[in-house]
Amino acid sequence: MGKKYKAKDILLNKLAFKIAITVSLCILLVEVLRIFDLDRSIYFVTIGGLVTIQTTKKDSLAMGIGRIAGTIVGGLVAVLTIYIFDDLLNGYGLFFVAFFSIYLIMIINGKIGNQAGFLESAVIFTTIIMLDHQETNILYVTNRLFDTIMGVGIGTLISIYVFPFKEEKNEGF
Repeated sequence: MGKKYKAKDILLNKLAFKIAITVSLCILLVEVLRIFDLDRSIYFVTIGGLVTIQTTKKDSLAMGIGRIAGTIVGGLVAVLTIYIFDDLLNGYGLFFVAFFSIYLIMIINGKIGNQAGFLESAVIFTTIIMLDHQETNILYVTNRLFDTIMGVGIGTLISIYVFPFKEEKNEGF
């Protein structure tokens, strides 16, 4: 006698497959782009794809759009913070600047209705402020935006077309 699978197990297997194929395709895209000397951040492309996979088409699209908007907000606030408070971005100064900047990021995201991008904004801001980059801050933000768009695109396409959603029945997949 064969094992009977529960609907929940089937849904989890479909979600696991979507996540696995999204990560793999994001990695493959980055590697193909490197052949053409277009160096992308495998981390940001892959994370962009991962967080886009949700249980409904609507949620996947909302998460993808929120992530892109969050990248823009976090990046712009980080660049402005560096230009305005550059001398304070060490020691205790960094503590206060980061606190107020991240608080500002959350207010901006709230005002534009981008709750899905809260975390993304904070991650991008923190990455730009705390890491030493070889490229200018504006270029870094632009590159992370392109990376995010690539990952979100892959994640959204996989989310919609691999085991398509059945939202009208509110089943998720």
